Amino acid sequence: VLVMLSLMSNIAPTSICDIGGCICIPNRYTAETIYCKGAELTTLVDLEFPATVQTLSLTDSSLTFDTVADIQKIQNMTNLKFLTLSNNPLTKIPLFNHTNIQSLIINEAQINSVQFPDTYCGLSSLDKISLSSNIIETINDDDFKSLKNSKVTDLEINKNRLSKINPNAFIPLSTSLQSLSLSGNNLVSCEFLSILGQLATINLNQNQFTSLPSQLFAPHNIKSYSFIENLIETIDETSPLNAWAKQNLSNTKIYLNGNPFDCCQSLWFIRYLKRDNKQYVVDAEELNCNAPRQYAGKRLLDLNPDLMTDCTTGSKLSIANIIFIVLGSLLLIIVIIVIIIVIISQIRKRQRKNLVHYETLPAAVEHGERQSSRRPSKTLLGPDASLNNPRSLTTQTNYGTVNANPEYSSEQHTSDMERNLNLDE
Repeated sequence: VLVMLSLMSNIAPTSICDIGGCICIPNRYTAETIYCKGAELTTLVDLEFPATVQTLSLTDSSLTFDTVADIQKIQNMTNLKFLTLSNNPLTKIPLFNHTNIQSLIINEAQINSVQFPDTYCGLSSLDKISLSSNIIETINDDDFKSLKNSKVTDLEINKNRLSKINPNAFIPLSTSLQSLSLSGNNLVSCEFLSILGQLATINLNQNQFTSLPSQLFAPHNIKSYSFIENLIETIDETSPLNAWAKQNLSNTKIYLNGNPFDCCQSLWFIRYLKRDNKQYVVDAEELNCNAPRQYAGKRLLDLNPDLMTDCTTGSKLSIANIIFIVLGSLLLIIVIIVIIIVIISQIRKRQRKNLVHYETLPAAVEHGERQSSRRPSKTLLGPDASLNNPRSLTTQTNYGTVNANPEYSSEQHTSDMERNLNLDE
């Protein structure tokens, strides 16, 4: 057994250049570049790498780098500068501490956080990082903290699930970052731009911007903005583009192709482009209308705003107008409700008053009958004659005699009352 173990320990490890799917350039002994795609690697422990390798690409395998042995294999490649580990089941950024690495690319993996381990504090040569096509949703303030000593100039986090980037997230990179690409995410704002003083280009294509962000007003070193295929419908005189023209920022460029422009809401922008301001909008020739229907598919530069008179009636309501209409409608509804409540209250008040009056009538009639039974029978004239005639239209109550005969005058009533007094005497 000891002999077998001794023999096994003397067996040379397999060269990476002998693995199927791996290519070593220029050769297996002095290879400076190694490409391994689909080699189905799960570990690097039993593999040998040439000491001369500078570029290493290990893609489409099953590497996780969750063991010290695999991490040490990378550390031992002292000349390594460019490392690509795309399409491996990595869920976090490996704990590398390789001072010579200049480029780290981990695309199409399963990384859900951009928090770099503390081991990266010494990676002063790190220049390019790409973490595209992962499942990152948020970038927090301390995610790049360990990169404060690095010289990262190029950062790509495309095609993730980014919906939030904390305003101070890029502070550790603020003095070095020159190119930032965040396309294919769910961003609607970019407050972080204000701290990136060295940034020259920003790619925000295929996000959820509905207008050009206010951060574009502030003076930056940024020379190229890209908002291709967002949700921008309107560009008017409140846009940063107006400020650019007034400040004569001729070196600043923007890309806007693929946005669903409402040309009736962007008449100012059409005039802006036709006034020789195409120098700011690089792809002005490719911008088309998406709405309204009569202009859909037409190039903005082919339209004449002065002839687009049908935009007045067919244009969309502004937010202020919508708020005014909503508030006005609510006020009208409240007024109608108050009026209805007042009317119902008045009706109920009258009904209660009438009910009290009607409740007193039977008692009044009964009292009148008792009074008449105590007096001797006599024949009365005038309104009191109803006591002699059951069919009369008069009623004797505590309130007096009620006469329902419209032909009975006040003079006749007075005369009859005097005659009735004489009879009582």
